[in-house]
Amino acid sequence: MWSTFWRFSLWALQFLQFEQFRWISLAILVLLGIATVATLSSPTARSRPITSFLFPLLLSAAFPLSIAIAVLFPARSAANPNHVGQWLLNGLDILCVLFAIYCVYRAKGIRWFAAALVIAELWIILLGGFISGMAVVGDWI
Repeated sequence: MWSTFWRFSLWALQFLQFEQFRWISLAILVLLGIATVATLSSPTARSRPITSFLFPLLLSAAFPLSIAIAVLFPARSAANPNHVGQWLLNGLDILCVLFAIYCVYRAKGIRWFAAALVIAELWIILLGGFISGMAVVGDWI
């Protein structure tokens, strides 16, 4: 079970090696760097407690959750997808987007930083969702 979890995680992160995904990742990384520098140079942002900056990091727990759903609810074959796994992955995706919106809404004074961090996390969750979705449906690319 753990070997499957690590293999799926590695496959999800290997999507970053493709040229199209590499450019998007680079753009997100530049956005995150610019937002961090702009936020830390602002006096209103420095007065915020550290928990304001760390709260959006809770979203990063969704990546291992999506991989765990893929490991626990794999499809038997392409003809027999696991519907429970599909529902769980779809629900996790909806919760991630809603939580991302809430994080940006809650981050008054550091919204650019929170938005950039949430976008980076959603990008990684999307990559994990590719692998998890294929495992749950049973239709591998």
